[in-house]
Amino acid sequence: MHQMYRGQGFAVPEFPLISIGILTYNRSRELRTTLDCLLRDGYPNREIIVVDNHSSDDTQEMLQREFGGCRELIVYRTEKNIGVGARNLFLKNARGKYVFQYDDDSQPADSATIKNIVEFLETSGNEIDVLCTRVVNFYDQSCETQDWEVFAWGGDANQGFRGHFIHGSGTIFRSSALRQISGYPEDFFWGFEEADLTLQFLLAGSTIVYKPDFITLHRRRRRQFSSPLVTTYYVRNGVLVFNKYFTFPYNWLLCKLWIMRHISKNLLHFKSVIAGARAGFSLSRNQIRARRKFPCNRKQIFLWIIHTLLPSPTWKFFKLIRYKFPDKGIGGCGGLGSANADRQFV
Repeated sequence: MHQMYRGQGFAVPEFPLISIGILTYNRSRELRTTLDCLLRDGYPNREIIVVDNHSSDDTQEMLQREFGGCRELIVYRTEKNIGVGARNLFLKNARGKYVFQYDDDSQPADSATIKNIVEFLETSGNEIDVLCTRVVNFYDQSCETQDWEVFAWGGDANQGFRGHFIHGSGTIFRSSALRQISGYPEDFFWGFEEADLTLQFLLAGSTIVYKPDFITLHRRRRRQFSSPLVTTYYVRNGVLVFNKYFTFPYNWLLCKLWIMRHISKNLLHFKSVIAGARAGFSLSRNQIRARRKFPCNRKQIFLWIIHTLLPSPTWKFFKLIRYKFPDKGIGGCGGLGSANADRQFV
């Protein structure tokens, strides 16, 4: 891998340096849209790190042509597609006090979002290590993080709710917390990597907060079915995570429930589920274990397990018994603003 070019950012004393990291692969048009949006937001002291996961399209040409003169932009290109582990390039090379993570098809909801997040973290959110925003689908305005909202606990919409799970886009890491973990698992390629990262933070005693009035837009069309290969990766990586962080008999029980969940979810991918399970158990024999007591509240681990193992219909049941919905915004996220941020937990 090699660094293509690097800018210096704009130093403004009252604004701490932030790093914005984006992993991309063969989506030059989406990446261009995301960069255009980020460069318009006006935050004055930042670096934007793009990791090109060995794209075969015109990503490099587009970056040189459209953004080659951008002082804030840093570009890395891997020697081959190494999957989600490539995110570690921007996590470990970021110089900012806060590291914002976006996908190449996501963006802040408006030009004030990043500034407002930094202001919150610098004032009332100074004990937060990981801040997760609400993710809203750009096309149908549905809330893609509704399961996070169902299982979040404690706090309120102003200060944020205690979280137990990290999602991939629209997440902000305090750089001091990143130094306490190893980063994304580099042997996963794709699938369940956020679960592993979450448990690393929980083991380190980090505070994870979900704040629904900070919104990230996700420009993704809904897909009804996943591919067999995706299922294999997901099942395999789940087995690796459970064996890595949990002791017997909990690891064994969680693995069994995980496999059963995926079999019941899609019988058409039965062979892919079995292939993933076999690969996971085989690889776990040589796995470096991190089995020790979690220093966090037991409730966080319990909610992490429930969130991970239960199918979405169960989330909807929990949603009915936990939320008091206001009259406005009952359908999903209720638009792209913060109209739904005043939902209160029972």
